Amino acid sequence: MNPVKYPAAIACLAICLVAAACSTSSEVEGPATNTTDTGQDAAAQDAVQQDDVQQDAGESGADTASTKDDKFSFFVTSIETMRKLSGSQQGFGGDLGGLAGADDICQKTAATVDGGHKTWRAFLSVTKGPDGKPVHAIDRIGSGPWYDRNGRLVANNIEDLLKQRPAGDPQNTDDLPNEMGQGQKQFGDNHDVLTGSNDKGQLNSTDPASTCQDWTSKVGPGSAKKVMAGHSWPREEKGGTGGTGGPGGGPGGGPGGKGPPPAAFNVCKGKASGDACSFKGKGGQISGDCGKPPQGTELVCIPAGGGPGDGGGGGGGDPANWIMAHTVPGCAPGVQLEQVGGGQGTDTVGGGGGYGGIYCFALTP
Repeated sequence: MNPVKYPAAIACLAICLVAAACSTSSEVEGPATNTTDTGQDAAAQDAVQQDDVQQDAGESGADTASTKDDKFSFFVTSIETMRKLSGSQQGFGGDLGGLAGADDICQKTAATVDGGHKTWRAFLSVTKGPDGKPVHAIDRIGSGPWYDRNGRLVANNIEDLLKQRPAGDPQNTDDLPNEMGQGQKQFGDNHDVLTGSNDKGQLNSTDPASTCQDWTSKVGPGSAKKVMAGHSWPREEKGGTGGTGGPGGGPGGGPGGKGPPPAAFNVCKGKASGDACSFKGKGGQISGDCGKPPQGTELVCIPAGGGPGDGGGGGGGDPANWIMAHTVPGCAPGVQLEQVGGGQGTDTVGGGGGYGGIYCFALTP
């Protein structure tokens, strides 16, 4: 046997042993590395699941607020908004920039309380729209339902809306809220809201002065007690249950109140609502427009400067009606938050108790 070959054999054996050891070490280390990765993956998965739970809880709270925002579709413009947007402490007066300007006031106001993504319309009538024909407020606002900023129902549909007070949540019915969802009554004698409309939400008079020249004029003279306003919260009528346009609705009015004289009805026979009329009253000749008093069935001559009686003040409305309560003293800018009655000789939109606020409705709740 050749002894020279042994060293080579030994060297070969050593190489094989080293290779086997390396292979064994690799197999042992492999599972250890995988175990560490598996632990990290589990921890990461737990963190993701925890984030999902927290996110779901946050979304649940957000959904509650979102539900209110999604329903939000009605408000009365607040005095703060009217002052800010007009740039005057006296507000806009009767110059709202026409229907388009009034709609813009509603849109900008809604945007301040996260409602700007909806399309808003002012509840106002005009004598001449783009086609030269009258535009009625009730035709501008969609079909309902409408809700306030707090998600409370104002009215389900047009029929419920056109009641003396909207047939919705009791908290809204007698105190229609502003864009922040606040009832207006708490802020003073501020409930006169411009509409230019009768109790059906239609144009109250074809005289342009009755809408402050279709909401483009803030001139007081010539507009005295012609522009109809509603009451965002009702004032109880003093003195009786009948009054102007109450039960009976004809000459003499109802019990406890003074109604229109027979001459006021006779002069409107054969005429249409909105036609000019004139009759002789106790104080002299009285001119105005033919119209139906609240709950009345016959046309009566409603004086330009008063109610459908013999020169009564504030004219032609129902003090509890949210659309047609009485006329305002005039179209000039002005704010009156203390109850002084009748405007005290002023010719401003707010002279009878208000600031020239308007109702705003979203077309889709």
